[in-house]
Amino acid sequence: YKIKSWEEIGMNGTISSLIPVVKSIVVLIFAVLAGVGVANTMLMVVFERKKEIGVMKAAGVENNEIFRMLALEGTILGFIGAVAGGSIGIVIVEILSNIGVKISALEEGMPSGVTIKGIIYPQIDIITVIVVIAIGVMVSFVATLLPSIKTAQKEPSELMR
Repeated sequence: YKIKSWEEIGMNGTISSLIPVVKSIVVLIFAVLAGVGVANTMLMVVFERKKEIGVMKAAGVENNEIFRMLALEGTILGFIGAVAGGSIGIVIVEILSNIGVKISALEEGMPSGVTIKGIIYPQIDIITVIVVIAIGVMVSFVATLLPSIKTAQKEPSELMR
């Protein structure tokens, strides 16, 4: 039997190539969570303002105007949340990039031949932050569509009950 190191069998390259996939999966999970949160918030907004929206419809406000109002509100809510989250993330990464994150405990469980540094220093990529904010805004818009459309289509009498 011949024992080969991780470099010889190419595992370091394989593991490195998985990083973007894992990153995409994490972004997808957070996007779904954000979408559920925005949809829940918009459902509560619609429920709390049901009578107000009914009065607006009775006063002659058209369905597409109600839809635009609610969709814009949800999108702005998502934008504010995405910018706030992005800003907090930038601050945390900047702090951690100066002090580092100690991961030397992970070194003990690694197979021989796999080398990792005891402290990692995360870096922020502004393009990633912009993409995540854009995804947050798009997810919030999509999550707002269903409550906005359903509310805009209801009759004023149904909303004012």
